[in-house]
Order: sequence, then structure tokens, then C-alpha cells
Amino acid sequence: MIGEGEWKDFCKTSIYQRKKDADRPSYLWDKILQKTTKNALNGTLLGRASFLRGQSAMHEMAKEPRFSRRAISKAMIEAIQNFSENSQPIVRNLSLMPSFYEGKAYVFLQLKMENLSDYDNDYRPKRQAMLEIACGAAKNKFSDLQTIVGIAIDAPKFATKNAEDFVLMECKDWTEEDREHYDRANEGFNFFNTPNLVSRRKREQEFPGPASERWLPQSRAKVGRNEPCPCGSGRKFKKCCLYAPSQR
Repeated sequence: MIGEGEWKDFCKTSIYQRKKDADRPSYLWDKILQKTTKNALNGTLLGRASFLRGQSAMHEMAKEPRFSRRAISKAMIEAIQNFSENSQPIVRNLSLMPSFYEGKAYVFLQLKMENLSDYDNDYRPKRQAMLEIACGAAKNKFSDLQTIVGIAIDAPKFATKNAEDFVLMECKDWTEEDREHYDRANEGFNFFNTPNLVSRRKREQEFPGPASERWLPQSRAKVGRNEPCPCGSGRKFKKCCLYAPSQR
């Protein structure tokens, strides 16, 4: 908890500055939201999504808190950097990333496809169909998922321009018919069933840095009243984190 009048001092602390630096990757998430929203407002957004009425992938993405945006964006950036240098004309990479909210996840599809004749009318519909199948395959693989958001792009390692596709799949009431449908559709793609599937568990700290460098000291008795405050504000302890009861 940060008391009245303490916010400016808190923003000057080293731990807060490290958090701001760590949050930089999360701005990728913001840029995706801003770009897509701008396209919708300008009337240049393709597809049938009606996210301005709340039922869309954009609506679900906008719910993510900053800390979660950071973790998901870092996973996306890592997937982009690790995209195969394979010289084959068609190459794909698929990632599944958990949301901040239980039962929700993101499917991130990168696709490299050469010799495209009609990008908007031929290639994009095929990529959208692939993304939907990938989301259905994710539900069949991870049955606890209730909401899946799909994001598809051209692999940035090979693309000179890019356009994003999105899918929102609400799958709380997943029937046996749904499962069989996406199993059949996935036979040619084998999403989430290839030998290359790897699961990684990563730890992310909202306030990164040594545990000893916290805004509020763990033991105030070890800090003198006239010594610099451990929070890193540069003020004396008695003028910063140490307050007399009458001043609280």
C-alpha cells in the first residue's frame, strides 16, 4: 500500500524503475490493440469481428493487466526470434501462452508462405482458417480451456509487411461433435501433436531485482533515522519510509 503523498517518491525508487524497464516488451501488446482499433475506426479492418460491441479477440486482449501483457509479449518476441531459418516455401510456428485469467489462453501462429498470388483474397482467408483450426486443436489438447484467442501473422523474419488475423473461440460448452470436427480438420496440420512440441515453464517477477531492494524495508530497526532510506528515494529514512504514528 502506498500512502497519500508518497507516489512521487515511490516512482523514483530503483525497484520501480526496474519494473518500468521490464515492462517495455509489454508495449507490443498495446501496439497490436491500437493498430487494430485504428483500422476498425477507419473502416479498413478485414473480417467479421465486432469488437466495438465487446465480443471479440480485442476485447479479451484488452482485459490483460500490464504484468500479464509483459509475460505474453516476451513469449511472442521469443517465438519470433526463434522462428526457423528453414528454406522451405511453407514454414509455420505455433505457440500457446496462458492468460492472466484461468481457463483462457492465446494461440500465436507465425506463417511463412512464398509465391503468394493474391494476399488479401486468397492467402489471408487460408491463414484465418488455419488459425481457427489451431485454436480448436488447442482446446482438444488442453481441455480445461474455456476461451481461446488466436493471433496470426506473417513470420517477421521473412515478411516486409504484415497484417494480423484474430480469432475468438468461446469453448466452454465444447461438444463431442466440436472435438471430432477439429480433430478431422487438424489431420493435415497436426497442430499441438508434432514431435517438436515443447512445454516451458517460466518465472516472471512484477518487480524484478534482488529481494533486499524493496521499497519498504524488511527490518526498520537496522536502519538509522538519518541514514538513506533503503527504498532508494535518496531521502533520509526519517523523512521517507519511517513515519511517527501521528504523521500516518
